[in-house]
Amino acid sequence: MKILYSLLSLLLLANIASSQDTNKVSLKEVFTKSTIQFHARTMAMGTINDGALKDDYAIGAGIGAGITTKSFHGFQLGFSSFVTYNLSSSSLTQVDSLTLSPNRYELGMFDLMNPNDKVNLIRIEQFFLKYNFSKSSIALGKMKLNTPFINPQDGRLNTTLEEGIWLAWDESKKIKFQGGWLWNISPRSTTRWYSVEQSMGLYPAGVNEKGQKSNYGGNIKSNGIIMANVSANPHANIKLNVWDMMITNVMNTAMGEINTSFGDQYNFYQGLMFIHQNAINDGGNADPTKTYLLKGAQSNVISAQFGLKYARINTSINYTHI
Repeated sequence: MKILYSLLSLLLLANIASSQDTNKVSLKEVFTKSTIQFHARTMAMGTINDGALKDDYAIGAGIGAGITTKSFHGFQLGFSSFVTYNLSSSSLTQVDSLTLSPNRYELGMFDLMNPNDKVNLIRIEQFFLKYNFSKSSIALGKMKLNTPFINPQDGRLNTTLEEGIWLAWDESKKIKFQGGWLWNISPRSTTRWYSVEQSMGLYPAGVNEKGQKSNYGGNIKSNGIIMANVSANPHANIKLNVWDMMITNVMNTAMGEINTSFGDQYNFYQGLMFIHQNAINDGGNADPTKTYLLKGAQSNVISAQFGLKYARINTSINYTHI
């Protein structure tokens, strides 16, 4: 990965050194005209269980800041970080005396991997170098993606982030492409970065087909995630969208959808979506007791939607079959 960063950095230096266009933005303006972002969040959560089972609560706050430089010969730098504080909470590391289970919900507001930390939970959220060409771009580093399969999942103080290389091609009005390779993930409710294979199993695991606790945490072998998307607008009222995500050596998930609409004052819209998921090789581990997905496993989902928009009213009927 360091080689990729070095190559892109050398490309930036070569581009700057070779350019003699004084009409373009100066190096000083890159920083003086940068975009600065601030965001803050406060969250409170409580769980009241029945009878003698343990009750819990937590109040947390976080503040973040970031900067994205102005484009300089097509290049931009972006950096942001977020700090989380546990303002007040019950003993989240104490297990319930009856179930012997740890806290399930409130702990996710902070850092699942360091449950005793209450202050200065710092995480670098974004740190990327982007090159813009024409209407397209390519980015390398830590970034925040929003896709159907990997997205911020913004339900806690810390969201899900990704590290990798990402291309967004937008040279045509009717067809667009985006995709790339991701090798590190910082899952929500954590403050560290993990390889893709290490990130699988950080959250409490479910059960396998025998009803026993899954044991894939720390036992998955994968070189990362390869993801691609093609979207097209063959007609003003028709939108096509295809996504494919492959977690190497684990599984592949493909999604295709078509959306149509017609009418002005009364806008009728329809959608049809199909998702197919299947195991790759042994699903992450040759040992069935340690794999994420059993060899040969697959699933299919089909969803349909019909809706109407009128003035400030939006109503729809949706159906999903697995």
